[in-house]
Formats: sequence, structure tokens, C-alpha cells
Amino acid sequence: MEILKSETYDPTLIELGGQPHFQKLTILSGATLAAGTVLAESATATKYEAADALADVEPFVLKDAVDASAGDVEAIVYRAGLFDFNKLTVPSGVTLKQLQTAWKGAAMHTVSAVAA
Repeated sequence: MEILKSETYDPTLIELGGQPHFQKLTILSGATLAAGTVLAESATATKYEAADALADVEPFVLKDAVDASAGDVEAIVYRAGLFDFNKLTVPSGVTLKQLQTAWKGAAMHTVSAVAA
């Protein structure tokens, strides 16, 4: 028999519950990124930056804000989980449906959460 557990919704969080998985990545120097930034692999392979187009989106979301303005930094990113689309920093013009399609097949899921 499976036991159901209850979780409390915290409207300040990017991640909406479940069991997120994390990974450490190198963020390319040159920017300060907010928590929740959707990442893309940079032209310098093995380093990541904020995605600036839907075609660049990778299934990684920055867990905490990062200041890489002075140089590359290591950062913890989500590589699996359920996220509030309204709290993510996505490329300009990208919709919920487009991000869901881009992440299809990955362990990344997003919804538009609405507080009760």
C-alpha cells in the first residue's frame, strides 16, 4: 500500500515539490544571473549561460543567484523537478507551452502555479 504525503505550497519557491535533482555546472563569466534562470550551453562547451533563445534551452535551471561578472563560477542547478513557470527567467517571448515542449523527454517539468 502506497502512503500519500502532503506538501505545503510555498509561493516564494521556484521548485514546486516532488524530488528535485541537482548538479554542479560552470557558469560562463560576464553576467549576474537570478535564481530560476533557464540555462543554455555556451559556445565554450562545458560552460553555461542564460538562454537567449528557445532553441538554446537546456534542461537546467539555476538554483540560486550567481554573480559571474568577474569570472566563471561553479553553481548548483536543478536537472530534474517541477517548476513554477512564472518564477523562471526564460528567453524573451518563450511561453509555458514552448518550454514544456523544449524540455520534453527530460526530467524537467513546468506549470503555471496559481496560489489558492
